[in-house]
Amino acid sequence: MKAAVIEVDREKRRMKLSIKQLQPTSADEYIAEHKTGDVVSGRIVDVGKGTAKVELGEGLMATCALPKPPKGAEQAAGAAGQAGVSALSAMLSARWKQGGGQAAGSGGEAPRSGQIRSFRIAAMDRAGKRIELELE
Repeated sequence: MKAAVIEVDREKRRMKLSIKQLQPTSADEYIAEHKTGDVVSGRIVDVGKGTAKVELGEGLMATCALPKPPKGAEQAAGAAGQAGVSALSAMLSARWKQGGGQAAGSGGEAPRSGQIRSFRIAAMDRAGKRIELELE
């Protein structure tokens, strides 16, 4: 029988052992079934500054680094508010050329809570039971 040592009390000469901690978790099973580079689906639970928390399965969370918007799009958006329709047209044209014209949910749409999207597994840490994703 195998067990993990949880605590050692030298004064009382006792040890706390756990068999349960050696059993695989949902993260362990997921990491065993997938590899870096696989495309998976997940639901965005929370969007923060630069990252999103993604639920890959019941109780299995991963993090996703979000890309920064191109500088040209932000500058063009500021100009659109000041210069009117022609600046707005220029901004939309620039975004389209930079890949902003992709289908909804494929990276052209900003990630938000509740969306189900495709992600690529960027890294997995078995020991830390962490999964890092990239938007697909």
